[in-house]
Amino acid sequence: DYAVVVDPDSLLTPAELLSGTNVRLLMVAKVGSPRLLDNLGVDVP
Repeated sequence: DYAVVVDPDSLLTPAELLSGTNVRLLMVAKVGSPRLLDNLGVDVP
C-alpha cells in the first residue's frame, strides 16, 4: 500500500509543492483480497 504525489504531465515526484500548482495523487491499497488503484488531480493550496 502506498500513496505518492506526482506531476500530472511527467508522473515524476516534484522537488517541492508550490502553491497553485496542479499535482496528481496516486494511491494503491489492498482491501480484502482485491488491490485498489486510484488517482486524483488536486491544486496545491
